[in-house]
Amino acid sequence: MSMKSQKVLTLAFVTGLAACSAAPPGSEDVGSSGAALSASDKSAYEFFVGKGLKNFQAAGIVGNLDQESSMSPTVHQYGGGPGRGIAQWSAGGRWDTDHEDNVVWYANKEGQSATSLNLQFEFIWYELTTFSGYGLARLKASTNVTDATLAFQTDFEGCGECDQSNRVSYAEAALNAYGSSTPPPAPTCKGGAESVTRALEWVSADLHYCQSAYEVADPDQTCWGWEGPSHRCDRESNSAWNAYRSDCSGLVTWAWGLPPVGDGGYVTSEFAPSNDSFSKVIPAESLQPGDAINWNDGQDGHIMLFKQWVHAGTEAIFIQEPGCGTYPYHATETTAAVSISGSSIRVPSVIDGAVFTAIRYNGDSCTASTGTTGWTGGSSGGSSPTACYSETLGRDVANDTCVWSKSDGQLWECTRGTWDLPADNGAPCAATYSGTESSGGGKECHSDTLRRDVADNACVQSDINSDWYQCANGNWVDRWTDPSACNGVYPITASANDGDRCYSDTLRREMADNACVQSSSNDDWYQCDNGNWTDRWTDPAACNGVYPR
Repeated sequence: MSMKSQKVLTLAFVTGLAACSAAPPGSEDVGSSGAALSASDKSAYEFFVGKGLKNFQAAGIVGNLDQESSMSPTVHQYGGGPGRGIAQWSAGGRWDTDHEDNVVWYANKEGQSATSLNLQFEFIWYELTTFSGYGLARLKASTNVTDATLAFQTDFEGCGECDQSNRVSYAEAALNAYGSSTPPPAPTCKGGAESVTRALEWVSADLHYCQSAYEVADPDQTCWGWEGPSHRCDRESNSAWNAYRSDCSGLVTWAWGLPPVGDGGYVTSEFAPSNDSFSKVIPAESLQPGDAINWNDGQDGHIMLFKQWVHAGTEAIFIQEPGCGTYPYHATETTAAVSISGSSIRVPSVIDGAVFTAIRYNGDSCTASTGTTGWTGGSSGGSSPTACYSETLGRDVANDTCVWSKSDGQLWECTRGTWDLPADNGAPCAATYSGTESSGGGKECHSDTLRRDVADNACVQSDINSDWYQCANGNWVDRWTDPSACNGVYPITASANDGDRCYSDTLRREMADNACVQSSSNDDWYQCDNGNWTDRWTDPAACNGVYPR
């Protein structure tokens, strides 16, 4: 038994008391009944739900506090006992004495009154998240209101079986009164478009990376700079995902609808290939939306949700939480060149040298089986299941790609396999093409060196062997002996753009060096300059690619 556990249990043995309640034996219950819930009860419930607890877990705390004090922050224990406040902390102990674990000390540190109701809520959460002996893990592991009530009673209050039925009754009353607003249910299956949608909720919220759940102490020191002196995960609060760590594996745990086990979700070593209890290894070429790629070398690890192929087998879009030491510091979409072999997939722009493994949930998966290829083909032979075929370009384009139509002159956007007007779906274009994009009269080619498509007849110097290749109606041919025939010449120095890429919050993806983007926040133009954005709205001609908002 830990020292903290021993400290908690001392409350159960106050002389003359069978419980920690402020009520005398045989008196009317101090706590609320179903017909007498107070505004303080609702405040307590909403506070603990806001910290990421499930509705019945928050109700279990309310039931205990009602029994202890009728939710009164100023009450003293009946008969002159040591109990004080809503949890009846003992004077001479957790109320005013224990080192860095007493209400008075905490109130002075926070500059508030020790008898403030909200301060006492905060102190309960401080104790739960700081000292393991007070039972937060057991509380989070509970699956119903009775178990949650007993977990808090035993580990935090240390009351044994004191007035247990009252505590459960008060908790049930709170749950019935306040528990109708519950987080959205987990998906009925794992993977597929539903999991991508769930992951994109974190992207839309710019949910900051933390290796802990909301308001819990964060062990990742690279995050402490933005978390303040408390080192707690001070990200956006949302009851649906507060209980999850907002790190890479927490994101996949959330996206797949898995429970926030442990400290907020599974870790990379608990996914395949290290562990096949709920996920399995698949061929990398069969990756479909909602699958994942995982890397763990025993010391470090990283996992990303697979969103879609841009070019099958060579370029893909992932959803990830990169980390506090890597920009951006929040959930984001990442478009990256990849190379695949069997179940292995390399993504050098994310972690150079790491060999990820393609994985899929191995239970009731939403991901439809389409054979070994995992994509639907089309004229380009490389679209994802969410791609669209463009008559204007004569090829498939990826989801969120926009094309100016030759037939009606309008700009259309590919939205998960169907064409839509961008103004109707509200999503920004990931890339925009006109009917004259292939100036050579044929299909474009994708350059792994440039990490983008180039027009027909364009010539690119390969960064693999330094030879020159020319795009010939969608296929690369060896043309290094005849550079004069090229419609655009891209040597290695130009293809590398001489600098690092920049991440665009407007487009929500990485941009090549020298690319210019119109900001969605102020409509000004900015140019990527070796990994940093500079103000270049007066000089769009100098841009290597122009992207209006």
